[in-house]
Amino acid sequence: MKVALAQIEAIAGDIEGNVAKIADCAGRAAACGCGAVLFPELSDTGYDLDVVRRSASVWPQGAVAERLGDVARRERIFVLAGVAERCGENLYNACMVLNPEGALVARYRKSHLFTLTDEAQCFTHGEGVCVVPIGDRLWGLSICYDLRFPELYRMLALKHGVQVLAECSAWPRVRLAHWDVLTRARAVENQAWMLAVNQVGGSGAGAHAFGGHSRVIDPWGQVVAEASAEEELLVAEIEPALVAQCRQKIPALRDARPELWHW
Repeated sequence: MKVALAQIEAIAGDIEGNVAKIADCAGRAAACGCGAVLFPELSDTGYDLDVVRRSASVWPQGAVAERLGDVARRERIFVLAGVAERCGENLYNACMVLNPEGALVARYRKSHLFTLTDEAQCFTHGEGVCVVPIGDRLWGLSICYDLRFPELYRMLALKHGVQVLAECSAWPRVRLAHWDVLTRARAVENQAWMLAVNQVGGSGAGAHAFGGHSRVIDPWGQVVAEASAEEELLVAEIEPALVAQCRQKIPALRDARPELWHW
């Protein structure tokens, strides 16, 4: 299956421009023969919590949801997009999955909120994991800071049998060394493909500089495709059969002892 990681700069507050950029990237991904295209964390509002508070969209009835549904349907492609979601009094840092018919088929709300940027003062924690079938394989969703919590990914792989891990991020440039280690570690530990898409550019008043380097990593931990530090559409082929081969050769998931993990 061919996939695309749309490494974009989401401009804080420019929802119309950001959604237009999403539509353009989805069209280019579809033209390359991709079955799915992934977008970074908070691709609609940009990573600015004041903007999120003002502009988070309702799903699936809101304007952003309708636009992205139209894009997925027109391009006949799965769209996985990090967005700001409003649900009643709560705001969520979410990843939405729209199928090629434009329907919302999965919703993941970020489990681990980043205290250094006061995310917990803006967002409500998500509860539970999210697994969605795409291209005859099970994908598990995560967002940015989740990457530092391996238990989430172990649950996705061991309990739910996920073969593809999809990570939407706004990861800072100053911690790209951690991005490198953690994305490869999550792939190796869980013997799964890791598709990690990151933002580039700045955020809000420039308090953050995002590092890019979106990447596709195979179940052995090999980086098979990696983007630069600029806006880029990264296209790669993933071979799901490699997951079964890896898990058969080194049966780490079968040998796991989850009964020891309770504390």
